[in-house]
Amino acid sequence: MAAVFERKMAIAVTGAVLVLWFALNLIINLLEVFGPTTPDLYVYFAILIPVALLAASYVGVAGFRRFLLSIDLRLLIIVQGWRVVGAAFFFSTWEQRSSE
Repeated sequence: MAAVFERKMAIAVTGAVLVLWFALNLIINLLEVFGPTTPDLYVYFAILIPVALLAASYVGVAGFRRFLLSIDLRLLIIVQGWRVVGAAFFFSTWEQRSSE
């Protein structure tokens, strides 16, 4: 019973974090924070902060770690593929804007 509650809680917290992350990205894009004059340091932070938060959550929260380890590997591969394609579009657009 406790394991079911813990899994539901991990799903709820993960969903809330994803919604907040989407909202933050939407606001950043609407404000055009990443424009042609954006310092490289901001871009590096935008890449490294989510990875650092994931690593800290994985190490520090046992329920989150169990939730991540229970996810189907095929789903993780699909999500990683989306990330790679998204990063390719991001860097392509960023390079085009910075060369204008």
